Amino acid sequence: MNINSDLYRVFYCVAKNKSFSVAAKELYVSQSAISQNIRQLEQQLGCKLFYRTRTGVELTKEGDVIFEYVERATHWLEQAKKRLEEYQNLDSGNLRVGAADDLCKYFLDKPIARFRNLYPDTHIEIRCEKSQQTIWDLKSGKIDIGFVGHPLEDEEIECKPWLYLHDCFVCNEKYLAHTKERQKMENLVKLPLILLRKGTDERNAFEETMRQMGVVANPVLEVSSHALMVQLAKNGLGIACVTEAFVGHELSHRELYKISTNANLKPRSIGVCVLKNATQHFAVKRFLEDIGYNA
Repeated sequence: MNINSDLYRVFYCVAKNKSFSVAAKELYVSQSAISQNIRQLEQQLGCKLFYRTRTGVELTKEGDVIFEYVERATHWLEQAKKRLEEYQNLDSGNLRVGAADDLCKYFLDKPIARFRNLYPDTHIEIRCEKSQQTIWDLKSGKIDIGFVGHPLEDEEIECKPWLYLHDCFVCNEKYLAHTKERQKMENLVKLPLILLRKGTDERNAFEETMRQMGVVANPVLEVSSHALMVQLAKNGLGIACVTEAFVGHELSHRELYKISTNANLKPRSIGVCVLKNATQHFAVKRFLEDIGYNA
């Protein structure tokens, strides 16, 4: 049996008001149209739904049964509509973001804080992972938005450039003499170098620059944490190749010093990623708009 939702809407309105005429006014149709709809529904169900009284109509026993379910369905439809409006207004909703620790700390903190202030009832989840894990989380549906190195060649993911990072060499007072004038890389690599482990975007960019310059660099320390690399440099264990934006505090407070070199360390692009052809929830759309994804 095909269910005509319009017939049940008319039935609910008549039953609620106990009047064909009141239902007609509420639905902006003629009373004869109301009567016709009720007759059509009774024919489909094979039973009488109303009986007439002096003041209007009352439900039959069969009508009572139908009304119980129609009223329940109407309630849930109203709740669904209200819930949808909440999502559209971001009174509620979910935003799941994935990025490396340092990106979260130095670049995503402000957009997240701004979004949180605008939409305080939106639930925000942040996963701090390496790029490969972030990509996997995006593909497996654990996050809505990922921030990884750009460009990214992946048929399932759309990745647009978001910001550019510049690397530099830093040291503490132990190597202060090397900050006085521009250093040649072939001389600098003879000093103790601290680098991120192989396979990271930063390390790949560094090694590509060294290859182009014909310089061989053998670090004395390789770490997986940018924060640890900075701390080791502050402790005088070597010269670190770091992302300049991540050591702004240390440079301004003279805990670290920047070394100028003849190396042309190319800026690295960070991209914002979403699944291709994915339907984005309202909170995700608003956040993407806020960070200029669609610009």
